[in-house]
Amino acid sequence: MGRSTIGFVLCAIAFCLCCRDAAAQTTATPPGWTFDLGIYGWMPATSGTLDVRGREVPIDQSFLDTLHKADTLLGVMGHAEAHRDAFSGILDFVYTKIGFKQAAIGPLSAKPASTMAIVDLAGAYRFGRWWLDSTGARTWSIEGLAGGRYNSIGGTLDFQPVGGVQPASLNQSKDWIDPFIGLRISAKLSDSWNASLRGDIGGFGVGSDLTWQAIALFGYRFRLLGADAEAGFGYRALSWRFSNGSGAQQFKWNATLHGPIIGLAFRF
Repeated sequence: MGRSTIGFVLCAIAFCLCCRDAAAQTTATPPGWTFDLGIYGWMPATSGTLDVRGREVPIDQSFLDTLHKADTLLGVMGHAEAHRDAFSGILDFVYTKIGFKQAAIGPLSAKPASTMAIVDLAGAYRFGRWWLDSTGARTWSIEGLAGGRYNSIGGTLDFQPVGGVQPASLNQSKDWIDPFIGLRISAKLSDSWNASLRGDIGGFGVGSDLTWQAIALFGYRFRLLGADAEAGFGYRALSWRFSNGSGAQQFKWNATLHGPIIGLAFRF
C-alpha cells in the first residue's frame, strides 16, 4: 500500500469521524449544517474476468450465487454526507469477500475469489433547485460531483488437486485511486418519499482505464428513536477496466458488480 493510498484512507476516516462528532455535538454545529449517516447492504451480481498472475478466469454469476458464496456480510456499505447550503461532502465505503464459480484453466480447475475494499470521497455542488408542482411541496435538484475512488482488489485462485497432488494457489492484490466526475439528481416526491439518481465516470488512465457507477434510490422518511430516519432501497452498478503488469505479474480486473441495495440512514 503506497503513501498516496494511506493518505487517502486516512482522509476518508477523518471525514467520517468529523461527521460523527458533529452529529453528536449539535450545540457546536454551525447553523445550516446537516449530516446523514447510514449503513447499507449491497447484493451484487458479477460479470467480467479476473486475471491473477497471467491466469484469466470468468467471474459471471447471479447475485443469489454471490450471496451464497460471500465470506462476509455481503456488500456492507457505510455512507456519510455533510451538507451546507449548496455544498456537500460524500463518503462511501464497501468491503466484501466473494467466491466465484469454479473455472477451468488449461488442464486444471480453480476456484476464484476476490476481496474488495472500495472508498469514495467526493465533493458536490448543487446547481439549483426547482419545483415539480405549483405548490412548491415537491422539488428536484441537480448536483455536480468530483472526487476519488480508492480501490483495493485482491484475487485468489485455489487449484483443485490433480492425481492426489495439490497445486499451489495463486494470489495477487492491487490498490489504486481513480478520479471521477459525475452528476446527482434528487427529487422530493412528497413529505415522506424522495428519489435520487447518481452517475459518475472516471479512471481516465490514472488508475483504471475506465470506471463508471450508477445508483438509483428511493427513500422513505420517518421518525425513529426520536431522530429523523430514512429507509432506502434501489439498485447500484459499479464497473472497472483495470490492468497492471505483464506475464506472471499481470493483474486484471475487468468486472461489473450490479444488484439491489437496501439500508437505513439518520439525519442530524
